Amino acid sequence: MGANNSKAGSAIAINTHDDQPHKQNQQLEVKDVDHHRPNDAVPLSIGFVDPEGMMHVCVPRNTAIPTKKFEVAIITQTDNQQSISFTFYQGQRSKASDNKFLNKLVFYDIPPAPRGGRKFTLSLDVDIDGNLNASVEDKETGQKITSQKSLILLPAEEVEKMVREGEKHALEDKEYVERMRIVRSMVDHSALLREIMAAGDYSKKVRDRVKDIALEMMDEFKEKVKALDS
Repeated sequence: MGANNSKAGSAIAINTHDDQPHKQNQQLEVKDVDHHRPNDAVPLSIGFVDPEGMMHVCVPRNTAIPTKKFEVAIITQTDNQQSISFTFYQGQRSKASDNKFLNKLVFYDIPPAPRGGRKFTLSLDVDIDGNLNASVEDKETGQKITSQKSLILLPAEEVEKMVREGEKHALEDKEYVERMRIVRSMVDHSALLREIMAAGDYSKKVRDRVKDIALEMMDEFKEKVKALDS
């Protein structure tokens, strides 16, 4: 399939801000239309969009219902990040927007902290009635928000069409994922360089460290671009 499956427990840097005025943590839901209970398995993969627009799969297609609870470790990506927005999709493509929108869960009022200083756990499961249950918990404060949303159960023909589309565009999706990983690597290296420079220590040891990171970044960039071109 086009979308990559993800292992529970992997750390994901999230920097998705919601600009709407707010007073409390909330979930945004679309109205259910002609939904019915699934038979015995998840018809399409379920996941959330990451900062690069990729589908981060948590519940793979054909997972038996009810599913076990899938958990993903989340860290903030910017200094004093104030909110995290999780948008859920179901489908087989690596680019989230090529899949079906399910729901959105927003965690507001994150206490100030340096980049990576706030840690969260995103939990997902699908119950026997075909509801996607999602929650996000602040690991330091214990604050948790939850949402429940019925899966979008499409006719068998449309499900198979989406599966075929995932297979048809598998190579294209693989290249997209690799490009987005290059972007993520460049962003991470740049953030690390900014942190080092912001510390105000310009000793030879620090200058050498900056040089090493810059060279590592360029080497990694060249290797990944070369792999895409081959």
